[in-house]
Amino acid sequence: MHLMRILRSYYGKQVILLIDEYDVPLDKANSNGYYDRMVDFLRGFFGGVFKTNPDLYFAVVTGCLRISKESIFTGLNNLKIDTISDERYDKYFGFTDMDVRKILKDYGLSGAYDEIKEWYDGYHFGSADVYCPWDVVSHCDSLLQKPDAKPKLYWDNTSSNGLVKRFIELADVTTRRELEALVAGEVIEKNIVENLTYGELEEDRDHLWSVLYLTGYLTVDKRVEGRNGLTRLAIPNREVREIFVNKIQKWFGENVMRNYQAGIYEVLWNCKAETLGQRIRDILYDTISYHDYHENYYHALLAGLLLNGAYLVKSNYETGAGRSDISIEDERGRRAVIIETKRSREYEDLEKDSEEALKQIQDREYAWPFQRKKYQVIAYGISFEGKECCVKVKQL
Repeated sequence: MHLMRILRSYYGKQVILLIDEYDVPLDKANSNGYYDRMVDFLRGFFGGVFKTNPDLYFAVVTGCLRISKESIFTGLNNLKIDTISDERYDKYFGFTDMDVRKILKDYGLSGAYDEIKEWYDGYHFGSADVYCPWDVVSHCDSLLQKPDAKPKLYWDNTSSNGLVKRFIELADVTTRRELEALVAGEVIEKNIVENLTYGELEEDRDHLWSVLYLTGYLTVDKRVEGRNGLTRLAIPNREVREIFVNKIQKWFGENVMRNYQAGIYEVLWNCKAETLGQRIRDILYDTISYHDYHENYYHALLAGLLLNGAYLVKSNYETGAGRSDISIEDERGRRAVIIETKRSREYEDLEKDSEEALKQIQDREYAWPFQRKKYQVIAYGISFEGKECCVKVKQL
């Protein structure tokens, strides 16, 4: 209040107040257990700034969640609220196609138009189609410094990440499959609730879709109207899809791994190939797939599952006449496990490929460094096809 009066006395006019991301303190408070105290503080703070302030000409407040009557703005009856679903300011939430073409032309970067459109366009707000302005400006800056610069995930470290991560931990199998469909380019239909407060978010698992929409991870697909008042949602562009693949898949994986790590080493040391195979299949069915599995994905999944402070786990470790995919050493128990993985082209190839993985361990003498130390060595050949696997085991 005192600062605003100083500004008014200096400029001789009333003050215009701009507040960006007003709800970030509420998100942090909700994550750390002092949400009610933060609500009380901000309610009093904003009440004084907006309602009883003679020096205020007008204010603009932005945030991920819509200003709600139950929230920190209780008592203010002169608010004009516009969301990304409204049309009044729709084109001001981002750059229009005309804006982007002009920016690129002004900076001599018109050749980058198609790439920028693929990566950073795709948002539908109100009745306008817009690009993410931060991404466009950031990539133009990169291109001016380095003409062959590749698109980046400029939006990756958004403040909404923590909120989305908490919802991922609550997701069920149906939610995971719907996220998988979105990444594959499909559209889902959901009921969007815009009038949410942070205190209400986690009351319903389905609020995830509203949060993903309000924070920019999803946008409205207007090609076909949703049924029965539902909103058709899609991933807006390549940048956000990459974030889904890289970050949200990782969060799902971490959450699922915690449920399956218990007892995994008892299975390994006791050569329970069938049990290990079922454990791995359960993990694959509980995580998100993106229809583009590759051998490195399975390798990383196993490495994450087997990380354990009690044993020395190495990935792509040079041993014998090559590099084993994963090796596990139990120095105290004088024993080791060697794992080789294969990606099968067809389901019918799973057994053959797992046998081939076992043969590779033997032919390339991956066990030799452990055998010369008189370790008990167990070899696993594991083949994958989609969400299926085949596990073969042999003591060397």
